[in-house]
Amino acid sequence: MSTPGRGAVRNAVIDDSDVPLRVALLDTSRFLPGGSMGRYLDLLCAGLSGLELQGQAVVPVRMAVGLAPDALPWLPGALRTPFHHLLCLLGSWWRLRRSGIGLVHIPDGSHAYLAYVVPRKARLVVTVHDLIPLNLLQGRLAGPRPARMSAVIVRASAAALARAQALLVDSTHTQHDLRRLSAGLARRSRVVLLPAPARGPAGEQPRRERVVLHVGNDGFYKNRGGVLRIFALLSDPALRLVLVGPRPESSLQAEITRLGLGARIDIKTGITEAELLRLYQTCALFLFPSLYEGFGWPPLEAMACAAPVVCSDRASLPEVLGDGALLCDPQDEQGFAAACEQVLGDAHFATELGARGQRRAAELTAQKTLAGVQAAYAAALACDNEPGRSS
Repeated sequence: MSTPGRGAVRNAVIDDSDVPLRVALLDTSRFLPGGSMGRYLDLLCAGLSGLELQGQAVVPVRMAVGLAPDALPWLPGALRTPFHHLLCLLGSWWRLRRSGIGLVHIPDGSHAYLAYVVPRKARLVVTVHDLIPLNLLQGRLAGPRPARMSAVIVRASAAALARAQALLVDSTHTQHDLRRLSAGLARRSRVVLLPAPARGPAGEQPRRERVVLHVGNDGFYKNRGGVLRIFALLSDPALRLVLVGPRPESSLQAEITRLGLGARIDIKTGITEAELLRLYQTCALFLFPSLYEGFGWPPLEAMACAAPVVCSDRASLPEVLGDGALLCDPQDEQGFAAACEQVLGDAHFATELGARGQRRAAELTAQKTLAGVQAAYAAALACDNEPGRSS
């Protein structure tokens, strides 16, 4: 659920004649439209505009760089991601040449290499949502290693973090990952949890349907295969599984066939935020057996809608969700299924769990997130070190 005023903020014209503190937000989200990165930028643009920082009015300037995935259709698929990163680098360099930028914020740590084109006079803040690609390269996380070109980008982004005066991380777990990379980087980081989304207008909630919902993609750590196997263990044949995200790749399609689930699964691609909200409000259970998350927005979205959530106990998820979800070991699929059966078979327990989740989600507000971002900006502006010099 995006922050209100998204279009107005994105298209706002900034008056250069009276801008005490211009903050450049490097927007690479066009490469993955409709995702959490665009939502994070919406929050920053709408929430920071007009705030004061050390006596100066903050004016966020959203600088779109890179290319959309449907751009340049003649370019081979294997080259689109490297070309995107090249355009991000060139576009950032070109747009940051203009005067008047006092602080640059790179909201996506996977593009931290953009720090190399930030003017030395500007202060730099980077948000590190997770270090999954670096963990894969270093063998700290089981999964497919990044391809050669991707590995170059991952290493460049990790090295570029040293150029920032302040870092934002979404969870203490991500901060621990950062500490393995560099104790100095961890000291410069600030844990700022992301906000739960608005749950829509108040009023009577729709009735729960016999639907198990999952929101995610085919990334190995999202564990979509585990979602299928856990669902197949559930005893109620009337249950349906709704997968929100891209169509499953061929190996997952084969798993669906092997498990005999084809007639019981609905795959929703490209749905609107209103449609997703409706699914959160009406599902009997939100299932999220992820193997790794730097934060984990989907289960928090479900909790904000009072959906009973059965979730992985890995990485940042216990920290973010607290007691608002039933936490299980994602590698114990029998135990995960048993927890789902408990929710599905006990209406009172499901309602209580949904209420706990809603209370936890209400604790994570945009105001708290923006206060943390503002504090990181203040720390960066007060820092004497120029980019490229570690603290």
